[in-house]
Amino acid sequence: MRRFAVLLVLIAPVVLAGCDWNQFLYDTGHSGFNSSESTISTDNVSTLVEKFTAHTGGLLTGSAPVVSHGVAYVVSGDGNLYAFSASGNASCSGSPKTCTPLWTAAAGGGATIMSSPAVSGGVIYAAGDDGVVRAFDAGGKSGCAGTPTVCTPLWTANVSVDASVAPVVANGTLFVSSTTMGLVAFDAAGEIGCSGTPEVCSPLWDTSFGGFVSVSNETVYVAGSDVIEAYDATGTNNCSGSSPKTCSPLLQYEPNYPLTQVVTDYAVISGTTLYTQAATPFGQLPAHENVEAFDAQGVTGCTPAGTLKVCTPTWTTADVTGAFPPASVANGSLYVNGSNGLSVFDASGTVGCTGSPKICSSLWTSASTETADAPMSVANGVLFGADDKNLYALDASGHTNCSGSVCSPLWTATPTTSSTFIYSGPIVANGFVYATVGNDLVAYGLAS
Repeated sequence: MRRFAVLLVLIAPVVLAGCDWNQFLYDTGHSGFNSSESTISTDNVSTLVEKFTAHTGGLLTGSAPVVSHGVAYVVSGDGNLYAFSASGNASCSGSPKTCTPLWTAAAGGGATIMSSPAVSGGVIYAAGDDGVVRAFDAGGKSGCAGTPTVCTPLWTANVSVDASVAPVVANGTLFVSSTTMGLVAFDAAGEIGCSGTPEVCSPLWDTSFGGFVSVSNETVYVAGSDVIEAYDATGTNNCSGSSPKTCSPLLQYEPNYPLTQVVTDYAVISGTTLYTQAATPFGQLPAHENVEAFDAQGVTGCTPAGTLKVCTPTWTTADVTGAFPPASVANGSLYVNGSNGLSVFDASGTVGCTGSPKICSSLWTSASTETADAPMSVANGVLFGADDKNLYALDASGHTNCSGSVCSPLWTATPTTSSTFIYSGPIVANGFVYATVGNDLVAYGLAS
């Protein structure tokens, strides 16, 4: 049984506004690396303090926040999408400061929005467990009314079953998927294939294979239960039919374990490398868990197999204990979180690597006694992470506050909300650190 499902779509990196965090794990490749952040650094991260909290009507179990143009968005277990002031300067009061929504939007019909939303071109996209994708005005104006303000969709799209994976927007295309349905591509502008009042959009193209999605260089990568498949993100090559087209994979990435079954939970793409977890299914022995690296371009380690190219790993990390979330990649380092804490590897598979097939050892670690299920983020030389109850920050280079190959946090914080279970790893945008804790969005900033 899979521990969690993820759909990964990867295309050429998308230009982001300032140092916003527009979609799950920052970019279309889900690197977790905000390369534009410049406010928080290793020199001042220790001064971060809690700036405000924002309450929702349900647990924030399925969603990491996203931040765009001064607004922080979260989806809640009560079925609503919430928009809050990202700086805590609007609709906020009290000491400690608490914020109320700028606007909300309901999935409707008892549906729940399952995963992190995505923002692009002034539109925010959210996928529900009722199989409906909804597009809202990210500014809370068009289709919005009342006091408090409630927004209705600009358009919707039906994908038949639950869309439980974070949607990805790349090069004008919206990609949606889950583990029980194939990848579906829509016109992100809500124009091509869209009609009616209220407006409903049809797919541009789809596949029969679903999972965690990432996009890079006009290729979409979908991590299913045991393999990763790559498709032409434009819906052209290896596609046929119409209304919608149906596409077949161009590449297939297969984990290297000589076992009858493995689990691939995600695909993260940085540069020309694809990283994925390869793990023995829960309860199956012998138990293995590691990260495997593939050539995302389909050259090294890839051989023709019928209409496909099949790729095997170019290198593998040494086993990492415990179920871990998607890895993060930044500045030549691969960060992998497990139940024993953080392990950091050379992202190129060169330093600390030996053998054939190549296996890489960690360059440095940070021990933890808590289970680490939340993804990490990297910004301006600082690595942010979370365990069940605490947030922490480390020097991402593994130098400051380190002894030998073990590093200690530069900063830790325990959120002061009534519910202290942290559901999402921290994200970093415009000098603030955000995390979801119980029913609340919690924001940290530098002490004034």
